[in-house]
Amino acid sequence: METVISRGKNRRNRKNKKKKKLIILFTILIILIAVISASVVGGYQYYFVNPVEQTYESEVQIFELETRETVRNIASELAEAGIIKADWPMILEAKKRKIEYVSKAGKYSFSKAMTISRILDIIEKSETAYDIQIPISDGTTIDGLLETFSRHEGEKNALDAEINDLAYIGKLREQFSFLPAEIEGEGFRHRLEGFLGNDTYFLKDDDTIQVLIEKALSKFESEYNDAKLGQKLISSNKTLFEVVTMASVVRGEVLSGDIENQKLVAGVFYNRAEADMPFGSDVTVGYSLGINDVNYTQEELDNPSPYNTYVHPGLPLGPINNPGFDVIEAALNPTDSKYYYFLADICNDGHGEFGKIYYAEDYRQHNIYRDEYLGCIS
Repeated sequence: METVISRGKNRRNRKNKKKKKLIILFTILIILIAVISASVVGGYQYYFVNPVEQTYESEVQIFELETRETVRNIASELAEAGIIKADWPMILEAKKRKIEYVSKAGKYSFSKAMTISRILDIIEKSETAYDIQIPISDGTTIDGLLETFSRHEGEKNALDAEINDLAYIGKLREQFSFLPAEIEGEGFRHRLEGFLGNDTYFLKDDDTIQVLIEKALSKFESEYNDAKLGQKLISSNKTLFEVVTMASVVRGEVLSGDIENQKLVAGVFYNRAEADMPFGSDVTVGYSLGINDVNYTQEELDNPSPYNTYVHPGLPLGPINNPGFDVIEAALNPTDSKYYYFLADICNDGHGEFGKIYYAEDYRQHNIYRDEYLGCIS
C-alpha cells in the first residue's frame, strides 16, 4: 500500500515539474516576443519616425531635383548628405504611399530635423524651396535690387513707390523697432536704404517685393541684436541712422572687407565733420545723380541734392547703399588720426599701387598725391 502511494506522489511531482518548466518556457517566450517587438517598434521609430536631429535649428540644405527624378535616387542622395539615416526606409515608405518620383524640377530644401513622412510630403506635393534667389551684398543699393527684382522699367518704378510709401514705412517701423524715425522724413531716394541685411534671399515666383524687403529687414534685425549694436550706440552717443549713413559712405569709398582702411576713412570723415569741412565724397555725388562715375563735371559736383556732400556739410541726407555689419562696426569705431584727406589710386598706370589709399593731413599733400596717382582722371 505504501508503495502505491509513493508512486502516485512521484507522478504528481513529475507533472508539477513539467508544469513549472512550461510556465518558465512560456514566460521566456513572452519576454522574447516583447523584446523583439520592442526592437521592431524601436527600429521603426528610429528609421521611419524620428528625424536625424530633433531640433528646430537644424541647417537646411538645398537639393536640385530634376523632373521625374525617382524617390530611390533622391533617398540615396539624402542619405549620403546625412539628411536621413538610410535610404531603404524612405524607399519602403514611398512604395507604401505610392510615391515614385518628384513631378516638378527645382530646388528643394530638406533638413536633418525632417521626418521621412515630411520629406515625402514635399516630394509628393512638389514644394520647391524657391524659384529665384536675390543677393544683397555689402554695398548693394536699392536701385540695383529693384533692377534685379523687376522685369521692366515701369515695374521698377512701381515697386519703388510701394516700398517708399509712408503708410508701408509706418507698418514696418511697428514691426521692426530698430528702424529709425528719420526715414519718415522728406527728400529720400529710398527710405529703407542702409537697413537691408546682407544675405542671399530665396523667393517664389509669386513673392512680392514686400516679402523680399521684410526678409532683408529681419536679417538686419538679427545681426543688430547679435552684435548688441543698440548698447554700443548708447555708449558711443551716436544714432543708428548716423552710423549706418556714415558706414554707407565709407563702403562706397573703400572696398568690401578692407576693415583697416574703412576705419581710417571713417576717421577722416569724422575729422572733417568736426572741422566743419564738407565730406567732398564722390560716391555721394554719384548716388545723388543715380550714376556711377569717377570723374564728375563741375556741374555734377555742384548739384543741389541733399545727398551731395560737396555742396552740403556733414553726412548726406541718408544712407547711399546697404553696408555690411563689419563696415557699420568700422563706422562706429573709427581709427583716430590727423588726416583730413584721402584718395585711392584707381588708375593702374604704374605710378603707384593700384587700389592703395593715400592719406594726407593737409590739402597741399593731398594735391601732390592727386597729381602723382590720379593722372588718368585729371
